[in-house]
Amino acid sequence: MKEKTTIKGKTIRLRPLEERDLKKRVGWFNKPDIYKNLILNEKPNLEQTIQWFKRSKKDENRQDFVIETLQGYPIGSVGFRKINKEDCSTYYYIVIGEKKYWKKGVGTEASNILLQRGFGKLGLKKIWSTVRASNKASLGLLKKLGFKKQKPKTQLNQANADLVNLSLSKNDFKNAVKQL
Repeated sequence: MKEKTTIKGKTIRLRPLEERDLKKRVGWFNKPDIYKNLILNEKPNLEQTIQWFKRSKKDENRQDFVIETLQGYPIGSVGFRKINKEDCSTYYYIVIGEKKYWKKGVGTEASNILLQRGFGKLGLKKIWSTVRASNKASLGLLKKLGFKKQKPKTQLNQANADLVNLSLSKNDFKNAVKQL
């Protein structure tokens, strides 16, 4: 189910990713402080990102949002990928692209909005995330939201040795939200 509406929070809102956002998204993803934490095979460029966007618009198992201020300024991206309707699970990601919004609670608010939607409207039972072990900010956010580290299902190799897999149940999220 593709989302077509904007979801408003206290200080930010989430709106569906649009083609007009792609140049800014590519810019964020290519910033050295951000790129080093992404799990990508190569640096994105605008042409590849436009092609990706056209494919992802048709993918009913994805929901991609822009995080923006209430004044309409885009500051990041958040979403679900690989939504599995059979086992009611998905993978979650977040990128705060504008550095001046780091450590301001934007990631927590955007995540809270999206995860509530996932466990509520989408009826998910489990939400997964994979991050680099060196990405302390993301690991801290995920822990605060109730995510728990999981053992890898396959033997790690050099290419993914620094990845941490985490999962979140609806109950763990409910308990974590009480602490926010």
